[in-house]
Amino acid sequence: MVNWDEIMREYVAGGETYRSLAKKHRLSLSSVEKHGKSGNWRSVRAGCAPDEANKRRIKRDDSDRIRSAAGIILDKISLAVESGEISVSDANLKQLTGAVRDIMDILGVMTPADAEEHAAKLEKLRGVGDGDGVVSVVLGEAEEWSV
Repeated sequence: MVNWDEIMREYVAGGETYRSLAKKHRLSLSSVEKHGKSGNWRSVRAGCAPDEANKRRIKRDDSDRIRSAAGIILDKISLAVESGEISVSDANLKQLTGAVRDIMDILGVMTPADAEEHAAKLEKLRGVGDGDGVVSVVLGEAEEWSV
């Protein structure tokens, strides 16, 4: 006896096609297609998967939450240092500096020195090659790549 509910669940979960399900369960493709059409499996499957706009919204929401949390953590660090709750010893200073640097990375903030270093790296990358549009890249043995 064929368990069509189980086959439908496999299809709706994603990753399986009608053809792969037919092969897996030793059924004819037309039989799986008939049950899929009558059970509206494609619509059910589409309703279970988040669409692209929803994925972007979720990603944006996560990004906003991370930025907000980073700001809160930075405020708490500042208050703790100002109030004397955290002593500024060499070890603590290194940890605090690392935490602030991580928060700056999350927020996309650069110090003037970081901005200069970034600009210098970009300039160096622009100067790679000999000006003829060919950049040599070594991947085990030398190969040429056109840009």
